Amino acid sequence: PPSYVGYGRGELSDFIIENPCCIVLFDEFEKAHPKIWRNYLTMLEGGLTTGDGRVVDMGQTILLFTSNAGAPKLKYVTSETDIAEKKRLRMLNKNIIKDALMKEGGSPEFIGRLLSSILPFNFLSQTYIARILSNNIQKITKDFNDRYKIDIEFDQSVMDYLLDTWEQYKAFGARNAVKELETLVSKFLTIFQKQKAFLGTKVFLYIDEKHEIGYSLSNAITQKYKKGSLVSYWAEALKKDNISKLAARLKERII
Repeated sequence: PPSYVGYGRGELSDFIIENPCCIVLFDEFEKAHPKIWRNYLTMLEGGLTTGDGRVVDMGQTILLFTSNAGAPKLKYVTSETDIAEKKRLRMLNKNIIKDALMKEGGSPEFIGRLLSSILPFNFLSQTYIARILSNNIQKITKDFNDRYKIDIEFDQSVMDYLLDTWEQYKAFGARNAVKELETLVSKFLTIFQKQKAFLGTKVFLYIDEKHEIGYSLSNAITQKYKKGSLVSYWAEALKKDNISKLAARLKERII
C-alpha cells in the first residue's frame, strides 16, 4: 500500500522504462530469496510488475543470469579438451547445473525457461592459471620495489606450489591460487617489517618442506663476495658492529 516500503516503482523498473533496449545481469542469482525467483520467471515472460501494480514491458530487454550452482560437481572441460568429449561433458554439466538449481528452490517452470539457454563456462587450463599467477607475481615484485626499494624474485617452487593448490580446487578457477599467493606474500611481509636487513638487497622467495614461505639473501651476498668468501663479509660487518649485533645480523641472514 502507499507509504510502505516497496510501493511504487523501483530502480530496475525505472531504468528499463527509460532504457527498454538494455542488458540486465543477475550475478549469482541462485542466492536470492525464493520469492525473488518468481519475479525472475515473470521477467522471462516479458514483463515486470512494480509495487504500484504497473507492468513494465521487458520484451526488448536481454536478461543474463550467472550462477555457481553445481560448481563442485562439474566435469573438467577446457579449451584444450577434445571436441567430441567437450560436447559430451557440456551436456553432462548442463544437467548437473539444472539439478543444482532445482535443489536451490527453482520451480520447474523457471528451470524449463533456462534449460535451453544454459551455457557452462570452460574451466581455465593450467596454462592460463600460470599466466594469471605470473601477472600477479610481476605486480607484487614491482610493488615491493616501489614501496620498499628491494628486489624480490620468486623461485620456481612457489609457482609449483600454487599450481598444486589450484589443482585441488579447479572448479573455482584461479581464485584459490591467487589467494594463496597473497597469503604467502603477507607472511613474508610480516618478516620483512621486523627486519630492516632486506633494504637495498635482492631477496629470493621459495617454498620450504613445510609448504611455508622461505627467503634467502645468499645469492645477493655471493654476488658481492664471490667464491663463498663469507669471511670477508663478516669481517667487514665486525668492523661496524659489536659481537652481539653481529650475531643478530647472522641470525637474520642464515635460514
